[in-house]
Amino acid sequence: MKGGIDLEGVLSDYHYALRNYSLRAVENVVAALRSGDIEEASKEFSPKAPKLAEYVRAEQRRLDILNAPKAISGPAIVQKLKHADLKREETIELSRQGYRLLAEEIGHLEFQEKVKRKAFPAGAIWFAALGEVWSRNK
Repeated sequence: MKGGIDLEGVLSDYHYALRNYSLRAVENVVAALRSGDIEEASKEFSPKAPKLAEYVRAEQRRLDILNAPKAISGPAIVQKLKHADLKREETIELSRQGYRLLAEEIGHLEFQEKVKRKAFPAGAIWFAALGEVWSRNK
């Protein structure tokens, strides 16, 4: 005990209060306290363990939100499915007009190559969203 303060007890309190938070959250809060960036924090005294834990908890929430996995592909997949649905409707209309399905699971490069080799008739339509090639019946 130094100067009436039980240092081991104080350190134990801080350790217990901060045990469930990341080192990054603790470091961010300590840096903010040292630079005076936390408005409501006392500029003269270090916060007690429960108050420090409150600041760290808020920082941990912020970090968790920033680092949460992002569902980037979700809307893109939905958009692609909508596009495919629209293209399917086009093929249904083409079949009513006398077009027929020539090939399935055809990629862009394969379609280009087959057009060059005249494997598909002139005027064949490639639907990228469906990977299908359609042509008018002759």
